[in-house]
Amino acid sequence: MKRVLNSAIAVAIAFASLSLNPLAASAHDEVAGTNPVAGSTVQAGVMDVSVSFGEDIMKTQDNAGAVIEVLGPDGSESTTWSNGCVAVDGVKESTTVDLAKPGLYTVNWRSVSSDGHENEGTFEFSVENKSGYESGGLVEPSADCVAKPMPVIAPAPSLTPFPKATEDPFIANLPYLGFGIGLIVLLSVASVLVVDRRNKRNAEIAAKKKAKE
Repeated sequence: MKRVLNSAIAVAIAFASLSLNPLAASAHDEVAGTNPVAGSTVQAGVMDVSVSFGEDIMKTQDNAGAVIEVLGPDGSESTTWSNGCVAVDGVKESTTVDLAKPGLYTVNWRSVSSDGHENEGTFEFSVENKSGYESGGLVEPSADCVAKPMPVIAPAPSLTPFPKATEDPFIANLPYLGFGIGLIVLLSVASVLVVDRRNKRNAEIAAKKKAKE
């Protein structure tokens, strides 16, 4: 009986390991950083706006699926400053903008992780212009983007603010994990009880037969 119980515990541990695998798989979707840093203030000028992740971004033809849209500044004069050309380099996707108007800018981004999972979000930064810098407008796309134009995908309304508070994946999956382990242990104990009862009944039958003999 002890051996059966040990087997049930081993099965429960194996189930727990399998349940935690998806948590590890989702780690590469996490944003490692942005440029400019979310919530920061930068000087007017030509700059790269980028988002970096925990693992490499999927390389696709024309970088399809990679989007960075820069909007601002807030107010009636808000406009789009990104040219639709998004470069993907390892863990980072970026685009170049030329900003002069002071104010708050919003970046909507979208990416495709190495396993094909789509990820999206948004962050904000501010621009100040103390030098009187004048913008030249949209930055001319690179030769690659000109040869292979990539349409800008409008950001979905469901984009969530970045940085954002994310619930610990382990805590979020804990109820399911506990239910699964509990179910396995319950079934294992039930099996042990059934086997034990069957053995006792067989022993009683054998004892009665022996007594009759």
